[in-house]
Amino acid sequence: LESPEDYPAVERAIALAERGEVFLERYIQHLLDKEEYSAARIVILDLAEHVTLESEREACLERALSLSLGVLSQPDEAERVIALSQRPAPLIEELITWYLERGDYEHCLAWTRKLITEVPHSDERDAVHRRVAELALGFTDDHRMAIEALSNLEEPDSSERGELANLYLSAGDYDALYSLLPTLNGVEPALFMRAAKHHLRAGELDRARFY
Repeated sequence: LESPEDYPAVERAIALAERGEVFLERYIQHLLDKEEYSAARIVILDLAEHVTLESEREACLERALSLSLGVLSQPDEAERVIALSQRPAPLIEELITWYLERGDYEHCLAWTRKLITEVPHSDERDAVHRRVAELALGFTDDHRMAIEALSNLEEPDSSERGELANLYLSAGDYDALYSLLPTLNGVEPALFMRAAKHHLRAGELDRARFY
């Protein structure tokens, strides 16, 4: 690593070393000191394949992600790092924050949605569903995505059921609205009137009576 550096020779030597991890760490630090961040990220990902513990591997991926989203500002590379992780939720959260800080709500929404499958508990999933709905309604005007998020809540509250009912009505999905009816409480009477009129026009008298 002395000047002039011969990186291919360094890499060949590391490949032959019995404990390559130690030398990889020295190599990474050298590249960082030289501000060769793309090369450092490549070596960090190589280190991730050499360590034995999953926690060490995930720590390497965290370092690679931090470079990708930090000095390199390369979210596409960050997404590739996430794909290598066995426990990607913390990495996804960092990427979501990066997109959110830059006002890229489409990508923020897409990655928040992906986060749903990476959280293990129902209360955590509901929290992420709520974040999806908030982004979809507040920033991207994506009612379809909001409906998907709210309809998949495992423990929705009354206001969320009411919001979902309004979204079904706006989308003209009267069958879904009808199935939601038994759980509704405190919804605006105008919503029920519009739904009842639809079923009357369709000749569905039994359904109209429920409103």
